[in-house]
Amino acid sequence: MKEIQNIIEQVEQSKISDNAILLSKSINKEIINIDESLSYKDLAIAVSIILKDSYGKHNFNPFIKELKNHLNIV
Repeated sequence: MKEIQNIIEQVEQSKISDNAILLSKSINKEIINIDESLSYKDLAIAVSIILKDSYGKHNFNPFIKELKNHLNIV
């Protein structure tokens, strides 16, 4: 059963772009540098600031849709 789960995880991982993987690793390193126990609230606030400042309001809904998709909350 564990082998099947590993295969499923590998397939899911292969759907994620290299840029997304690299970015997630960089973000995680920075979180550890700032505060290893950073709250989800502070993370959400930081992401919202980035969205507002760098991506614009027109990307809010597509961002939330993609986030929910990767969290399997659709």
